Amino acid sequence: MKILLVITSLATGGAEKLVTEMAMKFTDRGHQVDVCVFNKEETLFGKMLRDRGIRVIGFGHSVYNPLYVLRLARLMRHYDIVHTHNSSPQLFVAMARVLCSVGLCTTEHNTSNRKRGWKWYAPIESWMYGKYNHTVCISRIAEEKLREYMGGAWMEEKAEKYHRISTIDNGVDIEAFHKAVADKDLVAMKGKRKAIVMVAGFREAKDQDTMVRAMARLDKERYELWFAGTGTREPIVKALAKEMGVEDNVRFLGLRSDIPCVLKAADIVVMSSHWEGLSLSNVEGMCVGKPFIASDVNGLREVTKGYGLLFRHEDEEGLAEIISRLSENEEEYRRVAQRCYERAKDFDIEKMIDGYLKVYDGIMQKKRPLIIRAVTVSLSTEFFEPIIPDLQAKGYEVASICSDGPELERVRALGARTIVVDMYRRMSPVKDLRSLIRLIRVIRKEKPVMVHSMTPKAGLLCMLAAWICRVPRRVHTFTGLVWPTATGMQRRILMMTDWLTCACATHVIPEGRGVMDDLQRHITHKPMRVLGYGNVRGVDMQRFSIRPEIAAMAKGIREEGRFDFLFVGRIVGDKGINELVSAFCRLHKEYPETTLTLIGNYESDLDPIKSETKQIIDSEESIRAIGVRSGDELIAQYAATDCFVMPSYREGFPNTVLEAGAMGLPSIVTDINGSREIVSDGINGLIIPSKDAEALYQAMKRIIEDNTLRTTLAANSREMIASRFDKTFVKRCLLEFYEEVMAI
Repeated sequence: MKILLVITSLATGGAEKLVTEMAMKFTDRGHQVDVCVFNKEETLFGKMLRDRGIRVIGFGHSVYNPLYVLRLARLMRHYDIVHTHNSSPQLFVAMARVLCSVGLCTTEHNTSNRKRGWKWYAPIESWMYGKYNHTVCISRIAEEKLREYMGGAWMEEKAEKYHRISTIDNGVDIEAFHKAVADKDLVAMKGKRKAIVMVAGFREAKDQDTMVRAMARLDKERYELWFAGTGTREPIVKALAKEMGVEDNVRFLGLRSDIPCVLKAADIVVMSSHWEGLSLSNVEGMCVGKPFIASDVNGLREVTKGYGLLFRHEDEEGLAEIISRLSENEEEYRRVAQRCYERAKDFDIEKMIDGYLKVYDGIMQKKRPLIIRAVTVSLSTEFFEPIIPDLQAKGYEVASICSDGPELERVRALGARTIVVDMYRRMSPVKDLRSLIRLIRVIRKEKPVMVHSMTPKAGLLCMLAAWICRVPRRVHTFTGLVWPTATGMQRRILMMTDWLTCACATHVIPEGRGVMDDLQRHITHKPMRVLGYGNVRGVDMQRFSIRPEIAAMAKGIREEGRFDFLFVGRIVGDKGINELVSAFCRLHKEYPETTLTLIGNYESDLDPIKSETKQIIDSEESIRAIGVRSGDELIAQYAATDCFVMPSYREGFPNTVLEAGAMGLPSIVTDINGSREIVSDGINGLIIPSKDAEALYQAMKRIIEDNTLRTTLAANSREMIASRFDKTFVKRCLLEFYEEVMAI
């Protein structure tokens, strides 16, 4: 991976040290790393990088030169990942990205800064962070403060932006610090005094002043204070030391390259700050086997509390009291030092590097060619979930578009992104227009190489949006047609929407031959073909089988001496529920040992069943409506029944008929698209006319009375499903189609 780290300078400081160590660690792991600095002044960190063979690219001496944007745009295009630190690189790299395409990451080092107080600047920062693929915060509190500042979608867990911020704790080389040898000159210099050390630049965020005031409260014969670092506030702190009369007890060590040895030479390590993100010096100070004391402020509190010791912000008296207590109580001194070391292990630099590389990999994956799979409601994502890992293995990124729902967690667990766009199954011009506008915005932003939709409303809106955005491959799968059973104006409108879907699509996949015949006869003359024998998902033949655990569950469900008919699907009118209940009630009078089990949800707004049918279901003891079942619970219901019934008016390619067949059940289906492609009359089931309660009654009666027929149908069912609709075969057909389409 080619990585460019961008920072204002490589002078002393936590961010600068972090960049230096990241560059060296990434290089050790085989990545090509360059570091770009706005201020090219020679520094110790810069020399360390060059000595390791890492290129340092300097721009000039100013850190806010807008001309850097053009130089960055030319430079950035040569890398896979550009990772920024500090304010001006964050902004200028975001601006440069407009001129080039590259994966962007930034690290937020602090819990606050002056810019967050400028209301006029907030829209600029919102735009800037939006240009980054990912923002890493160096502590949980830094992440919380950033989210609070950004607001909106950045705080909504279901929003895509929310997942573009995460926390990776800063890390240091724990063992290198713990095993360091104390600097002999410093040990000799302090003599019998206790040395208190603070390693930090002299900057606004740091509070060396409180340490100087604390020193003035301590015994000058017993203590001295060391500051390692440089910065603009150093003269101010020196003047304060002189003013407080402790200039002989305060040593300014300057910029040191041997910080582990400095820390080892000291007796107590302190970090006094006004604010922090997650201070590297904090963690380093806890590594060396010495007690660590810190200001009780955000960024320091999270790491130190419960391990080291905290003093109130700017409380020199409290700090002096803690230092004195540690010096006089050897047991507490050792206990605090050990706790600090154990805590430091949580911030090992290798964990940090692993975290950043994982973020980079995620960004790189998003740069892969994107395939968007679209359905109307989240429940339908189950149709394309099995193919997601195969597409990812072939180098594609996969994202889903649909209305929100709990099923999206399964999609995310597979490593695919989820983009929520509310779509409504019923006709609603105003809501549909809103959904279309949102889809256009999403597709323009994502720039997919393919949009593949399923289900009617998602097909219409997504194909139209993809056509408007000129997506090169626009695929729609028709899993069923609504208009063949509609009449009048509704039929004409539904046919027109299917025509528009086909017109906008570059490729049309009918789920079965019946659907293809209807489309080509009434809707479009576009070339199309059924993949394999049809169906979009296939059946897991191993899962849908009489496994021992399924047999045990079925035994607990089945009632001895009963003959059970089973329906699985939405309990609505066009599934033939009215006819099914009518036929069953007539049959039950002749054969009282029969039962009917209905699995599925009622739908009161879309094609509800008749009220008298609902009353019969609720009152008739031999009819059991048990709601939705899934997983092994559903499979056990198949195993516990005798015959499957699907008297639907229309289908694309009914998966429940496939599942029932895989479980070795004879099926009674209507003579409609999909069902007649799964069931061969008299071979693995019976086919009857739709909307015909009399024919359904006769078929159910025949199944009960003719044991030989029932046994023959059941014996053929599983073999016919396995030979045509095994999930591996169905998935292979779709993958071959994708390869063919992508080659165009």
